[in-house]
Amino acid sequence: AINSTTGASSIDIGQMFAPSHWQTVGKAYVVAILPDGAVYLRAADASWSQYDPAHELPASYTGTLSGMLPISLGTANWSVLAGTTFIVGYGLGVGAVADSEMLRSQRYGFVLTLR
Repeated sequence: AINSTTGASSIDIGQMFAPSHWQTVGKAYVVAILPDGAVYLRAADASWSQYDPAHELPASYTGTLSGMLPISLGTANWSVLAGTTFIVGYGLGVGAVADSEMLRSQRYGFVLTLR
């Protein structure tokens, strides 16, 4: 629900892992693509960093995959980010191996566009 005084609302998304990948080590990612094309990734500590192809992708979760990973993006006045698109995905493996595995396997998808 939107707070009528502040315009703030909460956003929760999630990443469902394929049952065949349960109990496998991997990384889950949340990506935000702003209307100007800037790309940001959300780290496990809920901070956002701009995409840098020279570095390993920050992950929202690293560890054993199982079931669904709920991800709260928090409460804010999201209207200032209208047009931003969110993508979630996951890769198998550790470190940069999981990054490239996610991309190679095309295990990601669009989940939300802010209006």
